[in-house]
Amino acid sequence: NESISLLMRRGLIGSASILVKRDSEAFRDAAAIAIDLSGEGVAAGFGLPLDLDEYFLFDEHGRYGAAEDDIVPCYREIWNDRKDEILEDMERQFSALPDAGIRPDHVNGHHHAHLFPPVLPEVLRLMERHSIGRMRFCPSFYRSEASRGEALGLLHGHGIRRPDHFIDLSRVMAGGR
Repeated sequence: NESISLLMRRGLIGSASILVKRDSEAFRDAAAIAIDLSGEGVAAGFGLPLDLDEYFLFDEHGRYGAAEDDIVPCYREIWNDRKDEILEDMERQFSALPDAGIRPDHVNGHHHAHLFPPVLPEVLRLMERHSIGRMRFCPSFYRSEASRGEALGLLHGHGIRRPDHFIDLSRVMAGGR
């Protein structure tokens, strides 16, 4: 948190995500820093990395699989069986930053959870309700052009902006491209 604060104060980065679920002390610290930066007039944006790890299992790289077609078949079953519980958790996460006095300006997903096909429409609904208009989008999450196109169509239909380029560092660190 302190390193991010320093980089923002120096103008070296303009945006960061605040994980709301894992460590309540770290969350409170990050929220306080975000509020301080805003009060100091530092141009900084903060986003929500949606965390659904407790519902879905991940491979050794911390992902659903190498890509969309590697998703464990039971994930759709988990979504169907626990949808109400997952949606309640998503709402709590979306509300955490505003409740702490921070207006989130983007959404991403811990382990790209926000891009999981059944989850994405619900994320977009929550983004609209919370007036969040930007999303980190990893095109390589989708193996097929059709599913990537469908996801991009959903973003476009909701007026969501996304970066023109995305470098998936997990692939770089794993020795891929």
